[in-house]
This record gives sequence, structure tokens and C-alpha cells, in this order.
Amino acid sequence: MDMTIFMTVVITVTAGLSLLFLFLSGHRKRDLLSGGLRKLEEPTPGLETDQQMSAPRATLGGLMKAVGRISGRLLPGRLIKWCEAHFPLGQPPWGLNGQEAAGTRVFLAVLSAAVAIIIFKLDPLGLVTAAALGAFAFFLPSLAEKWERKAFMQEVERGLPQIADLMYASLLGGKSVMGALEVAAMEGRGAAVELFRQACKELSMGTPKKQAFSQMLEVCPSRDLSLLLHSMLRSERHGYSLTETLKAQADHLRFKNRAYRKSQAYKMPLKMLVPLVFLILPASILLILGPVILSALSRLS
Repeated sequence: MDMTIFMTVVITVTAGLSLLFLFLSGHRKRDLLSGGLRKLEEPTPGLETDQQMSAPRATLGGLMKAVGRISGRLLPGRLIKWCEAHFPLGQPPWGLNGQEAAGTRVFLAVLSAAVAIIIFKLDPLGLVTAAALGAFAFFLPSLAEKWERKAFMQEVERGLPQIADLMYASLLGGKSVMGALEVAAMEGRGAAVELFRQACKELSMGTPKKQAFSQMLEVCPSRDLSLLLHSMLRSERHGYSLTETLKAQADHLRFKNRAYRKSQAYKMPLKMLVPLVFLILPASILLILGPVILSALSRLS
């Protein structure tokens, strides 16, 4: 392959990764850290950041569903069943069915391989690169699902203090446990609210409270959520004061969120070194010295 094309591809990819990191870091971390630290002492932490972070996740999930639905119609049934059995993508926050998951994987794999062949041509290096990129793109949705699921669980945990505060205030106001759950589901914000809304629907249809809470933990196996729900069940079973339990849980969850935000703020300078050294600095060097290297190689050749 021509050295000029190779250097152009390297410079473009490195500069693109640098810009992507700067965009993502500015979009996701600015409000999460600086805005969150300003609100640490408020009674209930604001969740506007969580809603802003949910919008890109919902957009990505909708795009994956649309691409997977269209591409999945062209795939044989055996391939769809094999992907659904070995590489499912049905967990929140995306929840793709077998056809959508298989279509998304195959589409990304074919697209990556085609781009590699266009760039590197039909030579041995191009074929090997196409195969490697295709395999990586096939497994990329699984990695993205793990990252998004982790972010989804963190978003749920950030909303739990407000949920506990709402239930605590409702119980002090004379509402029943079911009424407190409904108030939290209607007036709360963030990803945790959707879990409590689903639990209220299950409880209104006669589902036992323990089973409804178990279904919530199946969707989001968060330790904080498990602690909150099991403490409520234990308080009712042993006759403890549920209001005091909820107040203690809200204080504990708020303290944990405060400690998490502070630890993330302290880690940011160290995390910035990785993209600075491996993305931004190489891209700057290549952009400055790239033309000189290319001209020197052309003269030597």
C-alpha cells in the first residue's frame, strides 16, 4: 500500500479519536462532576444531568433497533437464532430482540469489512484487516451494551436518594406504602422512576410486593437498589418504622453519591493524561511532521 495513503489514514483516525474523546468528555463529564459537586449539599440531588445523558442513549438504542430490524429481515432464521442464543442484546437499556441484535451485528461487520477493503484494496493486508475489523464490529455491540448497562445502573443509583425522599415524605403525609410508591413513580425523575412505575403496575394487578421487587432487581441488579427494597421488606415484616428506614437509606445513598462524585473529580486529571498522551499528542505530531515525512520519503524514493 502507498505510504501516503497509510499516513493519511493514520492521521485521520488519530485526529478523529481525539475529537471524539473531547466531545464525549465535554458532554458527559462536565455536568456530572462540576454541576454535581455544586449540588452535593442539596436535600435531593438534581437529575437534569441524568435526563441529558439518557437522550443520547435513547437515540443510539433507537438507531440500533431500526438498523437491526431492516438488516435482520435479510438474514436466515438459523443465523438469527444462533445470535440470539450466544450473543443476545436483550438487557436494558436497549432491549433488542433476536432479529434486531443479529441484524445490527451483521450490518456493522459487513460495513467495517467493506470500508477496510475500500481503503486497503484487495491485497493480503486488506483482506486480513477487513476480517479483523469485521470480527471486532460483530462483537462491538456486546461491549457497548456492557458500557451502557453500567451507565444505566449508575443513573438508577443516582436517582435512588430522591426516590427514598419522596416515599419518606409521602409516608409522613399519611399515605400508604403503595401510595408512596406511586408518588415516587409520578414525581421522580431519572431511570429509577421507570422501574418504580413498572413495579406499581405489577402491584396494582395483584402481584406480591416481594415478587415485584424481585422483577425490578432482575432488570437492574444494583446493590443500592437491592438494599433499599430489601430494607423496606424487612421493615414491614418485622414491624419497624418504615419512615425511619427510608430516611436512613436516603441519607446513606446521598452520602455514597457524594463520595462517588468527589472520587470521580479527583481522578479526572489522571484520566486526562491517557488521551492527551496517546491521542491528542500523536495527532498533533503527525499533523505537524506528517508533510515533512511524506516529502522526505518521496524524495528518497
